[in-house]
Amino acid sequence: MLNDEVPMDKKNALYLGEPLVIEVPASDPTRRAWISIFPRKDELDRVAASENWRRSTADRNYYVWLGEVSRDYDDTSWDLYEGRNYWKLKEQTVKGELALIELLRSWSVPLGRLEYPARTDYPF
Repeated sequence: MLNDEVPMDKKNALYLGEPLVIEVPASDPTRRAWISIFPRKDELDRVAASENWRRSTADRNYYVWLGEVSRDYDDTSWDLYEGRNYWKLKEQTVKGELALIELLRSWSVPLGRLEYPARTDYPF
């Protein structure tokens, strides 16, 4: 199971294949930074979806990346372009929740602050 620092609803979201994000300190004061966790869905997830249910498993591949966006970004006025107004600084895919926890800890992610993208102003 994911560490007890991660709220149960966030654990369930990851197990069901839903992304989570967290805003973290940026490398430059003119930017904002986010770590994004995307659980990868596979054939078993596609079968479950075709049968109108969702598969829950901790044994997924998780794609995790750290990106920064210019503080001047206004999501109603212009698109994000890598190298111009957003920067992907790190990315990694890990297998299983233990590897996910190890990666997040190595990136100094406060596990208890993970959030659903729709409940933030996540720009990506």
